[in-house]
Amino acid sequence: MPAEAWPETNGLASLCISASTLRRLAEEGQTYQGLKDSMRTELAIVWLAEPQISFAEIAERLGFADTRSFYKAFRKWVGSNSGQYYSLILSDAN
Repeated sequence: MPAEAWPETNGLASLCISASTLRRLAEEGQTYQGLKDSMRTELAIVWLAEPQISFAEIAERLGFADTRSFYKAFRKWVGSNSGQYYSLILSDAN
């Protein structure tokens, strides 16, 4: 998924997401950034299970400027770094 698929909050009008929708999300305890991070986490975990997809490609698909930014975000989301998570997936597969 290329970077342009993840608009910033001020670009949500192009997706037809109104300010009232964002307010309803907030009322439900959600934020656009939280939903975006949740989706990115799920996609990262799926793609990490695919050995032919590199960390750099995962970072690019998720819209990160570089691999280091992806590593930092993944650690925040999951509590371990992507390399450790990848090793865990590999050990479970064997």
